[in-house]
Amino acid sequence: MRNYSSSIFLIIKKTDFQTLQSYYLFLKSIFIIKILSFMVDLLYKYKSLEKENFKFFIDIILNNRIYAPKFSELNDPMEGAYFYRLGNMKFYMGNKLSNVLPNLRLCSFSRVKDDPLMWSYYSNGHKGVAIGVRINDVRYSIEPVNYNKDLPSVSRRKIKDINGSGKYILTHKLKNWCHEQETRVFLEDNEFIDAEIVEINTGRCISDQDYCLICKLVSRINPNIKIIKAETFMGFPDFLINDAIDTPGVIPIPCDFARAIF
Repeated sequence: MRNYSSSIFLIIKKTDFQTLQSYYLFLKSIFIIKILSFMVDLLYKYKSLEKENFKFFIDIILNNRIYAPKFSELNDPMEGAYFYRLGNMKFYMGNKLSNVLPNLRLCSFSRVKDDPLMWSYYSNGHKGVAIGVRINDVRYSIEPVNYNKDLPSVSRRKIKDINGSGKYILTHKLKNWCHEQETRVFLEDNEFIDAEIVEINTGRCISDQDYCLICKLVSRINPNIKIIKAETFMGFPDFLINDAIDTPGVIPIPCDFARAIF
């Protein structure tokens, strides 16, 4: 141990300061990258603020967690649809898969915060929010959704891993939904996903009352959370601009301006 230490000392002694500084910065960058690799890029949860949804929104920013429903609680009838190929599925395999799918917990996020359709579907017509979060990808299984022209198909080889087959099915969707750029987080031992709340993006049509309430809540709960208005990063949708051009006398106007004049 003494010889090893003295060798290190001699190396350091013979090395000029600039080289040592370069080594230090290099090692520091590796360490930082290693830490950051445990956290995926920002994922966005689009939320409505209507009725009891505001309560769920408060729970997210107060407790730094997001609820992950069971597959059986999802409301899309196309979720979990799949084809089985290469002969008839053995009954016990099909039965196991049918039991696993309903009990898998997952939460859907988007990798983008500026899709107008997402704001319309999931944020109550641009009146809600898109919450930007970071989630630990070592602790949770985080899978991007693959989009295809057909439903996913499973074979005997794939279905041997029942849990893996369930995730495979639930991370494949029809390409009609590719604009959502969805990522899914899976978990089994809890109802909630722990998340770092980084930013809250407010919709173009959010009410002044809701916006002010969000600002007050964030300032008291966690002032480090950024509040960003959607109009600062979203242009007007092309289809609205094109419609306005094609229709004489029709000009699309922002929601805030519309509320002010009507």
